[in-house]
This record gives sequence, structure tokens and C-alpha cells, in this order.
Amino acid sequence: MSAKFTRQVALGAVAALALSAISVPIQAQEVSSLQVTAKAPTSIKVEVTGMKTPAVRHVVRIAAVQVCRNAVYNGELDYFDNEWCQGATTDVTMSQYRRAHAQRAQQFASAPEMLVIATR
Repeated sequence: MSAKFTRQVALGAVAALALSAISVPIQAQEVSSLQVTAKAPTSIKVEVTGMKTPAVRHVVRIAAVQVCRNAVYNGELDYFDNEWCQGATTDVTMSQYRRAHAQRAQQFASAPEMLVIATR
């Protein structure tokens, strides 16, 4: 027999052993209940690199509407507080943007900027 044929036979035997080991059924010892609560996201990351401030404000407003609407949907926020949430989220995020943008402008001229808009 050649070395190539012997190697193929050995590999076939190893594969057969591996397949027989895989075919052994695995049984669960205990089944526990799993409870999953689906929630809509109340924070969004937004890429604002290269945008001017009015465009950033527009994107932040749209994201604030979405995260506040999701907070109402999740029951984390009262329906009548939705408008307040949108305004507060937009204002807080834009003030953070202005501070971060001023600091980064001094350090890096074209560094990527990422904003996280979350309900406040």
C-alpha cells in the first residue's frame, strides 16, 4: 500500500469515529422557563462626521422623536411627556455635541464624531 492510500484510510477511520461520537443524542437534564421581554431601543448612535450644526440638529431631532416614542411604547415614559422628552433629549444632546465638537476641533481637525441619543 502506498503512503497516500494509508493516510486516506486513517483519515476515513477518524472521520467515522467522529461521526459516531456526534450521533450520540444529548438529553437535557432540566428544562427551565425562559421569559423574554421585547423592548424598543431608547438610545441610538448617530454618525455626524462632516455635518454642519444645523444638519446635526435635524438628525438629533429625528432620533429624539424615535427614542422618546420607544420609551412611551415600552411604558418607561407617560404619553403626555413625549413632547417634553423630545425637547429635553434634543437640547441635552446638542449641548454635549457643542462641548465635544469644540474640544475636538482644537485637537483633531477631521476626527470622526459619533453621538448617542438617549432618552433623558
